[in-house]
Amino acid sequence: MWGVLMSVVAIVLMKSGGLANLQTMTLMVALPFAVLMLVMCFSLWKGLNADKNTLRLKLIQPVFSGRGKNGKTAWNK
Repeated sequence: MWGVLMSVVAIVLMKSGGLANLQTMTLMVALPFAVLMLVMCFSLWKGLNADKNTLRLKLIQPVFSGRGKNGKTAWNK
């Protein structure tokens, strides 16, 4: 149904004003999706950086958590 509707819209635009109207309509419909894709790319990049930092902290924390007041490790009690 969606494909048929899009085909009818394209045919009507071609009949009414030619290729220029079809190109204008395509640009108007595609621009919000392009902006949305840019926002999603930025969110993905931000999330991947947050995961990288979280993993880095989880790997570093055990190195420092075993130290006591005198610098002795927990397994040397």
